[in-house]
Amino acid sequence: MSDDGRERYRFGLAATSIADSDSGSGSGYEHWFENQQFAALARPSDSTFQITIDPGDLESMARLQIVSFREELLHGRRQRFGLMRNVRLLKRDAGRSVYDALEGRHDPGDALATARAYYDTIETLFDQVRYPLEQVDKFLAYSLLEDDAHIQDEIDVLVADRDAPASARRTIEQAVESVDLDAQTPDSADHIYAELVSIASEYNRLTAEAVANAALDIPYLVAPVTRAAFETQPVEEIDIDSRLDQAVEALSELERRDRLANPASTTRSRLFDELKGVMNEPSAQGQASTLREIPLPLLDLPLRATQSDDGEQRSWQLWEEHSDPLSRLVHGGFSFPGGFGGAVYQLPDGARRWLVNPAIRNQPVEWRGDTWQYHRVWQHAYVLDSIIRQLLSTPTRIECPLCRQTTGGRCGVDGCGASMYIDNARLLGARHAV
Repeated sequence: MSDDGRERYRFGLAATSIADSDSGSGSGYEHWFENQQFAALARPSDSTFQITIDPGDLESMARLQIVSFREELLHGRRQRFGLMRNVRLLKRDAGRSVYDALEGRHDPGDALATARAYYDTIETLFDQVRYPLEQVDKFLAYSLLEDDAHIQDEIDVLVADRDAPASARRTIEQAVESVDLDAQTPDSADHIYAELVSIASEYNRLTAEAVANAALDIPYLVAPVTRAAFETQPVEEIDIDSRLDQAVEALSELERRDRLANPASTTRSRLFDELKGVMNEPSAQGQASTLREIPLPLLDLPLRATQSDDGEQRSWQLWEEHSDPLSRLVHGGFSFPGGFGGAVYQLPDGARRWLVNPAIRNQPVEWRGDTWQYHRVWQHAYVLDSIIRQLLSTPTRIECPLCRQTTGGRCGVDGCGASMYIDNARLLGARHAV
């Protein structure tokens, strides 16, 4: 791939094409509308989100921006917690094995076996945690929608600076009114949802969010990943429900100890740290074993870009600067806390495009003894993940995900920027196809 990404800007967005990257993967969160229209996908373990609806469709864009996009941003925050960092480590270790095989440094058969074992673990992990994760995020997203003034502000944005008829506002209002929040929201009888509702009622929503985050920040590695000084557990033993119970007990313990006389007035980050301390997490060599100690630049750089002291204010400024709904969503995904490193989206003509987060795209990243820029790291991770998924599913039909829908069919200046790896992957796939 070319170092400049062959980006051309239109409405503030890059115009480099990209194909749909296995959107049904278990490592992402899909959002569908009730009419079975696939609207958005967040993949926090790859620091990527995808928007798949026509930006010229006022009704769909209204429902995505006002109702659904909040949930996708919440998924992005998962990048800093142990659960998603485990998925990134599983992908990275599998990717390094396959990458070495493509460069002739590792046995191809062993590399494919490693990749299958690691990706099977990812699927198993998501099968176990998908429901509690969605319950947590649904609670957080739809609790925000109680603010009618905010919804009206968002409607104003969608119809502003448009050559739209007077009926556009009513079209958007009807789209939002058509969303049955009672149907979208989890059943209040659900254990996880009921627990969070109770905490939010007694304290506030941020307290409930801190409790949920503490539950999701597992402090150990999921086998077969191993690192010195870190405890490893089998994927079958990951139990988010039990961890949520522990986090709720930790909140009660904080009050009993009078450590937090009023948790509702405490910042979310401080409360999160206090909860983790009370939960008595396993320690490694006398220090807390947090997976944030393991560098993952693909996830860490976007997170750091949104966690400065003025990060929240700057996020809203960027949000206000973009009146075009598609541009607003894409840049919102980059700039709000839990920001993503890359985005994939659709233009009105149906073409797919991609954009690496402009705030960090040229930042240096140490990568296996070399220094790359962030956009190259994101592209490498995206292509390698696609190669692995193709090798494990359609090994005789390997394509570059960056070339597949690019005008001219090439992602680099003089051809496919990943041609050597694509060609070697085709050879490997043909040789080891079952």
